[in-house]
Amino acid sequence: MSTSRSRGFTLIELMIVVAVIAVLAIIALPSYLQYVRKSHRSDAITTMNTIALQEERWRSNNPSYGTLADLGYTGTQPSTTYYTFALTPAPTASLYTVVATAIGNQARDSQFGIGCSTLTITSTGTKMPAKCFGQ
Repeated sequence: MSTSRSRGFTLIELMIVVAVIAVLAIIALPSYLQYVRKSHRSDAITTMNTIALQEERWRSNNPSYGTLADLGYTGTQPSTTYYTFALTPAPTASLYTVVATAIGNQARDSQFGIGCSTLTITSTGTKMPAKCFGQ
């Protein structure tokens, strides 16, 4: 009488593999999501810098800084999916402030324990919160 041993994985072995994959996913997913938020923040900062440059260009030809409509800002940049952009308060002859406010899941964005859901650039070059801009 010959005994044949079937080859393959046992249920216990498969359950161990599934458990290991689940633990890895639980550890890796939050880090991955934070990196995705950081890349969206980078896109928003690029859009804010573009608006600031357009403001300076506008001001060189006009007596005061312009509104987003004056600048030709259409709000169709990729970063508008994750942020809304505004000039708050309204631009004056000597001051503008570009504000980007995170939308949805992007509002959970943080850097070094500082919330980065609201980003600000002023006409004086002040960027707040500075750590969110990599400074």
